[in-house]
Amino acid sequence: MAIASLILGILSLVIGVIGFFAGPASIAGLVMGIVGIVLAGVTIHKGKKATGGLVCSIIGTIFTCIPALIWLLALLAIGAAAAV
Repeated sequence: MAIASLILGILSLVIGVIGFFAGPASIAGLVMGIVGIVLAGVTIHKGKKATGGLVCSIIGTIFTCIPALIWLLALLAIGAAAAV
């Protein structure tokens, strides 16, 4: 599970960078980051791969929260403007 958390952490970092330009991808990166954190937490006593997965997942989750929130707020603003 340590390798899975590392892979998911790295993918969430990559998708977090892409998520600034492609909104729905940031939500997928956010989910992968959270799953990576959980998997790393389960196997943290196993060694450095789990620690690396935890760090990458936390950073990826932070990077994907920002664009996900921006896209959600933009969709809410569009919906509110359309209702008026």
